[in-house]
Amino acid sequence: MELLLVRHGESTWNVAGRMQGQTASPVLTDRGRRQAGDVGARLLALGAARLLTSDLVRARQTAAIIGRTLRLEPETDPLLRERHYGTWQGRNSAEAIRATRSLLDHERVPGGESLVDVRQRWATLVTALGDIPEPVVLVTHGNVIVEAAGGPIPENGSVTRLLLDIWTHTLTPVDRSSDASPFLSHSARDGERGG
Repeated sequence: MELLLVRHGESTWNVAGRMQGQTASPVLTDRGRRQAGDVGARLLALGAARLLTSDLVRARQTAAIIGRTLRLEPETDPLLRERHYGTWQGRNSAEAIRATRSLLDHERVPGGESLVDVRQRWATLVTALGDIPEPVVLVTHGNVIVEAAGGPIPENGSVTRLLLDIWTHTLTPVDRSSDASPFLSHSARDGERGG
């Protein structure tokens, strides 16, 4: 099964350098709306069969724009939410990243989630996908994509393609970087983590 993981478009808190986590309110910027439109246009040729999105506002806004282009109604799923950064949500992203880097994968951010929690949510989602029509577009957040595909935090408005073996739940990244494709466009900028 082909999964197309989309990181939501740029939000007001991405620009402000604030840790978003599961904060519901940050909305897309004009640039973020353009990014979502560009993603929709790129995905149109792939014939997506289903569109799932995190229920956080920035992801739902991105999915709504993509959905209009793909003629698909976005389905919300809280399993696609960003990591909950607890007491760090709303604070400076760079400070939050420094503070959370020292945590082991199983250690939770005070009042929030661990990376293991994020992985478990992803595994639950993958199991629930079962044998549905594909490809499936999943509008989500940076940490979810990193836990699913590995690598650095993807840029806002990027698409990461994965192949899912529905029997073993093994994910294989589709490496399209050699053909100058817009897919797998990632950024290693740590300041964008948490969005």
